[in-house]
Amino acid sequence: MTTSPDDYDSTNCVWCGAAVQLGPEGGYVCGQCAYTVTPPGYEKLAAAGRTEIRLRRQAKRHR
Repeated sequence: MTTSPDDYDSTNCVWCGAAVQLGPEGGYVCGQCAYTVTPPGYEKLAAAGRTEIRLRRQAKRHR
């Protein structure tokens, strides 16, 4: 069991120790306790995606 949420290479939940399956880009959601570890770089990609969606919505409004 790992002791840090920053350790993305673990196959055990850092909160409860249950076995987890890592996602294709890293990170996981524990099926036992619902603890979530986001993949490295996720916040930056999510912000870029939200910006793109906002720009598309604005473009549709101004047609």
